[in-house]
Amino acid sequence: MNTQINSRTNVFDLKTSQDVLFYLCAIESELYTARAYRRLGLCQEREAPCELTDLENIVVSVGEAFGFFLYFLQRDVLPTLSEAGREVLSNLDRLGNDAGKEAWAWSMSNGKVNGEADEAIAALGF
Repeated sequence: MNTQINSRTNVFDLKTSQDVLFYLCAIESELYTARAYRRLGLCQEREAPCELTDLENIVVSVGEAFGFFLYFLQRDVLPTLSEAGREVLSNLDRLGNDAGKEAWAWSMSNGKVNGEADEAIAALGF
């Protein structure tokens, strides 16, 4: 892939194990940043009681992308993980929980549901 891979990259554009590794590294990087924000008390103010904090928004965005990725990885739609990819993957759940346990769990689940829904829509020919 010639373009820079980040956590917003369409997972169907990941064509090689190295592309997948770059993608997982991007997810990991954002989670390390979110964990640091939590530790330092940054981005945790609410503008309104019913809104997410900026930190929660980061965790939700990354968690949904990761959940979507995991859904298709488990369905063998994406390239096989390299050993380094498996190593990064094993670290991501811990980082997500450290950054925001509730937001991480919800968003990962939602990302998987979105993956399943996309697959169902594609099967219908849309």
